[in-house]
Amino acid sequence: AIPGASVINGPNEVCSLDTITMNATNPAPDVTEYLWSIPSCATIINGQGTEEIQLVFSNTCNLEEVCVSAANTCDFGPEACLEVLVNTPPVADAIMGETVLCLDQSYDYTITPIAEATDYVWTVAGASIIAGQGTPEIEVIWNENGNQEINLSIVADCGLVPASTLAVCFQANMETPEITGDALVCDSITSTYSLQNEIPEAIGYTWSTSCGIIVDGQGMSSIDINWTGCTNGGQVCVVANGPCDDSPQVCFDVTTITNPDLPVLNGVDASCIGSTNQYCA
Repeated sequence: AIPGASVINGPNEVCSLDTITMNATNPAPDVTEYLWSIPSCATIINGQGTEEIQLVFSNTCNLEEVCVSAANTCDFGPEACLEVLVNTPPVADAIMGETVLCLDQSYDYTITPIAEATDYVWTVAGASIIAGQGTPEIEVIWNENGNQEINLSIVADCGLVPASTLAVCFQANMETPEITGDALVCDSITSTYSLQNEIPEAIGYTWSTSCGIIVDGQGMSSIDINWTGCTNGGQVCVVANGPCDDSPQVCFDVTTITNPDLPVLNGVDASCIGSTNQYCA
């Protein structure tokens, strides 16, 4: 007689890519072979034909069946199956946070929480984690210059989620700006002053003048100054404002030319026709 149905012993829920062991038992004393059938998303590593196999489910598996049929010298008996739920490791999103940094300042870094996660392991070179280790969000204070990285490994029910990495760098020292514009101006006119070298890292510019009035452009790379009343000239100064530090202040000397007074004409008020009179200013 052919063997009856076997009983499969093994887990009903597994993690993909883990090596799983399953075995079959059959009461028939004359079983000579076990034929295992697995889904196409799985691979038998060894044991086909025997009562015990090792197999691996890939990440494409979901709810699957593993079946086995026992045989003797007559034929194969009926198939027995075990339903297996295959869990795959979750995929982590990218780390979010500032990547251009200032020394000795704190920043927050986050990742979208993963429902299956049991731990979040953050490692940060060149910085101290001051809050949040073990959670999806950390606060970091950076205390070492140079190119650095933030790394995150997530521990989940099915093992480690592939690590996420975020590269960061530090704000360079601000360049010194250079001012261009009229060095010789007339009293009461408005002149424009601008930068010869706009600074890419600058988030704004702070202008000042020792005499004139800035009428337009404060905070920008170009300003207009009215020089009314500046008989002794003055200076135009600017500082480039950076996200970490400001540039050195640079100044530009301006000389003003005072408009001459209207002349006073001296001479007789009345004259006769044909006479010659002398007038002077």
